Amino acid sequence: AFDSVRIDDFKVNNLVKLPCFRDAGIVGFSSMGVIGVVIFLFSKNPKKAVNWSVGSGLLGSTVGWEQCRAQRRRDLEHIRLAKEVVAKKEKPMMNRKP
Repeated sequence: AFDSVRIDDFKVNNLVKLPCFRDAGIVGFSSMGVIGVVIFLFSKNPKKAVNWSVGSGLLGSTVGWEQCRAQRRRDLEHIRLAKEVVAKKEKPMMNRKP
């Protein structure tokens, strides 16, 4: 597995093509900003606010990634079930006798 990993895999152009990468980034940056500002307003300590914001950014992006992946799995399952239903459905026009 390590032999297949290249440095080009981590370029921004390739990362944005990953499904859910954008969603995870948005959730991570949002949580980073909100938690950082709230902690700074309550504690007036910028060092503490930065630490909390980085931690919440990591946690937020992980949560966003997992939520997006779970949604994609559900959507793909619904698509698979819909295809099965359509495949099993009787096609009366195909069985018409001339």
